[in-house]
Amino acid sequence: MKKFFRLMILTIIILGGCDLERTNPLDGITPPPDIKFKSISGDTQVKIIWFKKDISIVDGYYLYKSLTWDGKYYRIKDEPNSSSNDSTQYCYDYDVMIDHTYFYKISAYKYIVSVGDTLEGRLSEPEWVVLK
Repeated sequence: MKKFFRLMILTIIILGGCDLERTNPLDGITPPPDIKFKSISGDTQVKIIWFKKDISIVDGYYLYKSLTWDGKYYRIKDEPNSSSNDSTQYCYDYDVMIDHTYFYKISAYKYIVSVGDTLEGRLSEPEWVVLK
């Protein structure tokens, strides 16, 4: 009988925890809508340009890269939000080769001082570039 009550209590705790709503203040900030690229024929670098969010909650952006659209994306850059009034921000990827396709995603982040950790928003849709 004790086992039954323990099992019931454990079930209630587990099921009750599933209803907890978790909110991320960055969820309301959509990722940068457009990622643009600049590469010149024969270059071994890609300039990744995006529209930054002019919102004080964003401390910077993480840039991710993959070799396939639906593959694993690896974080390659941590770009602090620039203090300029320009609506775009950019960074370079030098780890590229000619005749290869690269896919990129971006997410915004905010450093939470009280926790001592970083809160990351949603990833953008992948955008791709082919170096020729």
